[in-house]
Amino acid sequence: MDKVVDELMIFEGEGKVSRYMGTYTEYHIENKNKPESEDKKAEKEISIQEKVESKEKIKEAKPRKLSFKEQRELEEINKSLPILEAKKEELTNLLSDPNLGYDKIATIGDELQKIVDELEEKEFRWLELSE
Repeated sequence: MDKVVDELMIFEGEGKVSRYMGTYTEYHIENKNKPESEDKKAEKEISIQEKVESKEKIKEAKPRKLSFKEQRELEEINKSLPILEAKKEELTNLLSDPNLGYDKIATIGDELQKIVDELEEKEFRWLELSE
């Protein structure tokens, strides 16, 4: 191309056309070392961000069907949540007894903490599966 062309018309986009006097190789070398303008960088970042957002929208638009294992897990969680909540309420009521000793309070508190942790974990998993 260098042997045929001594003047280039550069189409920059948005209707802008510029002329370059010289060969394509000279133009390429000159612009390779030239940093991109801030506008072009911003446009590239915006276009990349738009592509990512559109892919996320496509993923959100398609509801994922639960697998057989996940359906069973969801059913098991639905059965165990009321049981755990009842245990939590029972232990909370036991803690409100003013005649309990320190040892009993400590063991009931530990059990209550384990149940609360398990309940939170199952509720979080339930939310993941139900979405």
